[in-house]
Amino acid sequence: VNDTIYLGTPSFRIVAFEPDTGKVKWSYDSKAVLEPSTQSSLKNRGVAYWQAAQPVAGQPCQKRIYIGTVDAKLHAVDAENGKPCTDFGDNGVVDVDQWNVVNRKWPLALLQPPTVFRDFLFLGWAGRDWAEAETSPGSLFALDARTGALRWTFEAIPEDSTAKTGGANISASMSVDADRNMLFIPVSSPSPSFF
Repeated sequence: VNDTIYLGTPSFRIVAFEPDTGKVKWSYDSKAVLEPSTQSSLKNRGVAYWQAAQPVAGQPCQKRIYIGTVDAKLHAVDAENGKPCTDFGDNGVVDVDQWNVVNRKWPLALLQPPTVFRDFLFLGWAGRDWAEAETSPGSLFALDARTGALRWTFEAIPEDSTAKTGGANISASMSVDADRNMLFIPVSSPSPSFF
């Protein structure tokens, strides 16, 4: 996209390449914590691209690349030069863990990129849903693509069940039916499968 190949690495860096020569245009280091909290190893399932419906010439961050980290930070950088988009969260970084309030505080990792639709970022996360019977709830966050502000959340597990179960994390890619304004969410198996 944007005459560029954008790659996310397992150490949560973004590298932008020329597609014909492979020459590196720029790179961005998120300086993320490099200790896996929810998985057995570090991994990154890609980056996401967004651009303004009517880009303003000369203004930064009219095209953006997003990458999540194992310590639940979502970074937004200018797709043209890899510089942080300072109007997104705190100087280009949103701490998604601030919204991790259901049940109790569980480790939250952003291994997959957000799903982009218009000015929305739909963000699932990976938990440690393979290790314990009672696990993280697997919330879905909808963020403003420009500011990183939380617009709404969705819980796959009903509120009256969160004290006794968990799982249903969204650790794979979501898809959007743009004609019908519908978001399709794949969830992992909830923890009753342990029983």
